[in-house]
Amino acid sequence: NIILPMVAYHKEDSRENVLDIMQERILTVFQVSREKKVLNAVYGVLRGSAILVIEGEDEILALNLQNRKKRSIEEPSVEKTVRGPREGFIEDITVNMSLVRARLPIPELKFEMMELGQRTKTRIAVAYIEGIAKEEILNEVRKRLSVINADMIVDTQDLGEHIVDNAYSPVVQTEYTERPDKTVGSLLDGRFAIFIDGTATIILAPTSVWNFIQASDDYHTNFYYASFTRILRIVTILITLFLPSIYVSIITFHQDVVPTDLLISIAMQRHGIPFPAAVEAFLMVLTFELLREAGARLPTQVGQAVSIVGAIVIGESAVMAGIVSPAMVILVALSGIASFTIPAYNFTLTLRVMGFVLLFLASFFGLFGVMIGGMILLTHIASLKSFGIPFLTPVAPLFSLKDIFIRAPWTMMDRRERYLAQDKTRQKT
Repeated sequence: NIILPMVAYHKEDSRENVLDIMQERILTVFQVSREKKVLNAVYGVLRGSAILVIEGEDEILALNLQNRKKRSIEEPSVEKTVRGPREGFIEDITVNMSLVRARLPIPELKFEMMELGQRTKTRIAVAYIEGIAKEEILNEVRKRLSVINADMIVDTQDLGEHIVDNAYSPVVQTEYTERPDKTVGSLLDGRFAIFIDGTATIILAPTSVWNFIQASDDYHTNFYYASFTRILRIVTILITLFLPSIYVSIITFHQDVVPTDLLISIAMQRHGIPFPAAVEAFLMVLTFELLREAGARLPTQVGQAVSIVGAIVIGESAVMAGIVSPAMVILVALSGIASFTIPAYNFTLTLRVMGFVLLFLASFFGLFGVMIGGMILLTHIASLKSFGIPFLTPVAPLFSLKDIFIRAPWTMMDRRERYLAQDKTRQKT
């Protein structure tokens, strides 16, 4: 593609620019670019490009000949779906962009390429749909990316912490996905996506807290069932956050709110337990987290066996040894299982950390501490923004609720949200 065409070519007109002739007529390489800086040429060689230097020219030609080994396209391991596409992103940015382009074969789909990382020189692509995404949001993301001056950008988490509105908040403010179909849906809503070469996860923004309860299955199943499961996820978020702390508060400070029969049953179960309810809860929650981390770090087959058998054996042994009560084991297990129903894994991590904080407050201040902690958390979430858009949008401030607590039928979702999109018409009715 390079040497043989050059050998076979006979120059006819010496007035023509030799670089133009090479680039437009001779070379049959997929991607040819011109470079003036020697350092850019060096980076190109290190990435697998060939450099063509022509005597008497002040520019060189960089010929993309990369042949990097790629992982095959598979179903994402984290964002599984019962129905819908099985394709997932891989670690090659060009393949990931092509998966999105295949689903959106329109000229309005734009990819803006850049490099980040003083030493890693990582390729980044910002994807959006021209005419739908708001220009002020795109200008804001361009501005935030342009001021990054870090040695290393290799992952979505590295980049995400540089561009979020509040990098010190314990609440995650960016949505990550490995699914091309979810990416396309977000782009059509007016959001943008950031692709990073070398990782199978991309960033979707702007984000609201309600995006974390939406799953791909919601849009591939009947809207009645999708609405039911979405409401169920909201309930499981509350269970994950508050169940252990409320139980500890009631047992320690507010026994009078429990029916007498239930209070007697709990007291009988706790007879002989050497620890206060707060210590008992911390031990069980910490044990559950250890089992979860062990199951995630070990190989798949071994990890499943360790997490399941470990939970059963440790829970039963702890009850028989009189260290914890059966009610505490049930509540902690229910809280842990509830966290698995949340589609966004990074949001689950936030809930787990906040659950520990609420449990600590409940141990000292009871339901008053849980209430104060919940109000502080809600106030903090309400104060957050994602690229200038309030984090509780479209609930506060109030916009359409057709795709928040429930998933309305497609025939009813004929308008895009005006806080995200320029073109607000999704379908004409």
